[in-house]
Amino acid sequence: MPNPGSTPLPVGEQIFNGVKLVAELVLVPGASQILKGDFGPGIIYAGGGVAARYFLPGILGSVGWIVAALDSYSVSSSGRHIWEQAAPPAPPNEAPARPE
Repeated sequence: MPNPGSTPLPVGEQIFNGVKLVAELVLVPGASQILKGDFGPGIIYAGGGVAARYFLPGILGSVGWIVAALDSYSVSSSGRHIWEQAAPPAPPNEAPARPE
């Protein structure tokens, strides 16, 4: 559900986000970062996803790959990590009241 008062993304950006998500899950984690032009974080996510896939036993490797891919996509599309998406937004900074 979108935030009240927010405007939806343009169709072209929605399609590009879909392509980035598919690239993350099918090709390699970090693909959306690389498509966006952020090569450093993209390579780090790719390394983490590949390491998780091949060094963690059994199903944990696939779970690690998916978690790395989803976090990379989240950062690429919104600028926030997946654990930050679940947290309530921080209240605006207010100046502390001066004592009278």
